[in-house]
Formats: sequence, structure tokens, C-alpha cells
Amino acid sequence: MKKNFLLMAALLMGMAMSVTMTSCDHDDDDDEEQIVNNGGNGSDDGGDSGSGSGSDSGNGGSGNSTSVNGIVNGAIEKGIFTINAEGKQIRVSQGNLQYQPSTGTWRFAENPWDRVGKAANKEMSETYDGWIDMFYWGSGDNPLVVPADDAGFVDWGKNPISNGGNQPNQWRTLSNKELKYIAQHGCMTTRLVQVPLGGYNYCYGLLIFPFNYVLPDGLQLPVAYEDEAYPDCSQEDMLKYQANGAFFIPEAGCICSDEYKSYIIEIDSDAVYWTTTSNGSGYGTLYNIRCSNSQSVPRAVRASVRLVQDL
Repeated sequence: MKKNFLLMAALLMGMAMSVTMTSCDHDDDDDEEQIVNNGGNGSDDGGDSGSGSGSDSGNGGSGNSTSVNGIVNGAIEKGIFTINAEGKQIRVSQGNLQYQPSTGTWRFAENPWDRVGKAANKEMSETYDGWIDMFYWGSGDNPLVVPADDAGFVDWGKNPISNGGNQPNQWRTLSNKELKYIAQHGCMTTRLVQVPLGGYNYCYGLLIFPFNYVLPDGLQLPVAYEDEAYPDCSQEDMLKYQANGAFFIPEAGCICSDEYKSYIIEIDSDAVYWTTTSNGSGYGTLYNIRCSNSQSVPRAVRASVRLVQDL
């Protein structure tokens, strides 16, 4: 089973909470940012995410914009989060970004707990007809090649996402400061959970709840009991939490070549995700959502991407 960590189980309404782990050192919050209540999730103020033909969750190409498990055109319809002290808000995509080399197709993972895994992510041939979901920093124009140190950052969100509206420039990656703000101020609470995948297999990660979140009928916030760090959350319950605006971040880790092996973070170990923030030539910034800290790493490291839409 998973190694034990300490989990803060108390819920403080109206305040942002983050999960405290024994293995994590949190970034100092020196921005003097204040908690911003997003004024209620699930309102129709922002309209449908993106534009274009749209699609149902998990399907490529065009389609209608009917909500399925709370998803409209790849966005969690009620998944509205605050990203700065001025109250700017975004919607979160339904799952981690994926890419099929043989067709050049981008999509969001069909389910929030979906991860490709290390073996498939090593398939970097242009003829590979499977999917990869770990990317070099700023490789939005060519995810199969390590960008040059001086190439700058190309956002993956500039590409048409087949089940995210299928139009270019509808999505973007958060900066390190913005992702940090969600984790520390822009959400009501976060909870560690494990999603059963069959047999003894689980997907470990965090459920992140927006302000004014309304629990689905019959469900409570996940709580760990005794020495349990990751309480079970069934796939059915996960989709119910999602439909009301929560989003799940898998602990997908990161991978890299032997040259950078000191940066490897194993799957099911940490929820590290790329941000747009550079830290010098050839270096990008990973934000660890579980630990609320960031790390500058070479852009040749490959990690997960979670796109958002501005409101």
C-alpha cells in the first residue's frame, strides 16, 4: 500500500486549505495574496467554455455541447477557480493532456484518473498510434522533440484539442504563481484519495474543491481513517464530485532520460505539473500540487499538463 503521510482532515469553511505531508516543504507565501471567494460555482456567467464545434467528453471531433458528468467541450462546467488576488477565474479541463504521434491529435484524458504510464510514454516515434501524456517543457509545437534551450515556451493550449472544442487557442497552461494560488488560496479544500482501477491497482491523487462547493447527494468530503492516507473514492463517486465542480489531479510523477535521472519522480508519488514559468535558459518550473511547492528543472524532463480556460 501507499506510504503513510499526515492529512489535515478538518474542513474550515470559507478558507483555503492544503494537504500537509511529512515529505513536502511548502513554498513561502510571500505574495501577501488574500483568499478570494469566487462568488459561487455553477453559475452561467462565463458561458460555455471555448468556442467552435465542441464535443462530448472523451470523443474526438465535433459534436454537441451537452453536459456529460459535468463536462462541456472538455471543461468542468462548474470547475471555476480563482488564480490571483484580483479575483481572476478559470475553468479546469476534464483531465490531463494527451497526444497521439501518428495523427498529431491532442485530447484530454477521458476520465480524470486516466494516466498513460511510463512504458507508453517512452514511445516517441512519429508512427506510434497510442497516446502519451508527459511532455517536455514548452513543447506545444512539437511534443516529440526537446526544444532548444533558447526556444522559449510554446503553450500546448494553442493546439486544437479534439474533445475540448477542437479549435486552436482555446486553452492555456497556468503560470507557477497562478497554480500556487489555486492550491493555497483559490480553492475551498483539497483531499487525497485513491481511485480503484481494478485488482490491486489504484490511481492516487488530489481532489480539489472550489469555493461554495455543493456536495453531491449522499456524499461527504473524503476523510482518511486511522493510518489511512488515501481513502478510497470510487470512479462513480469521482464523477459525481466532478459534476459539481471538483477536479482530480493524478499523482503522475515525471520521467526523463538517464542524463537527468536525478529529477525522476515516480508515478503515484507526487502531483507535479508543468507551468509556463521559466527559470533561466533551458529550465522550466514544475509545481507540486500535493506539496504546494515548485522546482526548477531542465526542459528535457517530461511531466503532465493540465490546461485551463480563462473566464
